[in-house]
Amino acid sequence: MFTETYYVHIHGEQKGPYTFLELKRLYEQSFFPAETLYWQDGMDQWLPVSELCGPTLRERKKRSRSRLLVLLGVVLVCALALALISPILIDGWKEASQHEFTDAAAYWKAREFVRGELKKQNATVSFELGQVTMGANAAEVTLPCIVFPSGAGSRRAKWRATMRFDPAQRQWSGVVAGEIKAGP
Repeated sequence: MFTETYYVHIHGEQKGPYTFLELKRLYEQSFFPAETLYWQDGMDQWLPVSELCGPTLRERKKRSRSRLLVLLGVVLVCALALALISPILIDGWKEASQHEFTDAAAYWKAREFVRGELKKQNATVSFELGQVTMGANAAEVTLPCIVFPSGAGSRRAKWRATMRFDPAQRQWSGVVAGEIKAGP
């Protein structure tokens, strides 16, 4: 019965014969380095054993650890990015999805309304906690904020928005919004 046999050239000596499984086991157990050359009957030249046996178990584990570290890094970056943008996303969702006649709903819809008015002026805004006065299907909302004009800089401001609630459509709409000017 014919079995394939392999020889290795290591430390200036030829060793073998080995079966493929023996050679692979010795290689996996790091008895000789990846650059060790092997040969078998019919081959024209000696070749690196790593081409026959592939990466060692140690190398595969190292690559696996490297991939895991890269994956953990990607997850960490994504988590950090999500942590940074989630408050903005949550505020945007709250501003866009208010359908109840409550103080909180009037506050969030007034923010959306004022944000839209400031956008027309090429400005962005960061709101602080406001004050809501409820009436019959209406609300007056005072919103302290910091306005960021498109040029540069920022300024503190206070806006008042008059909001109406349509109970049939369960929808808030802005009637008027304007900046409250500081007195003399």
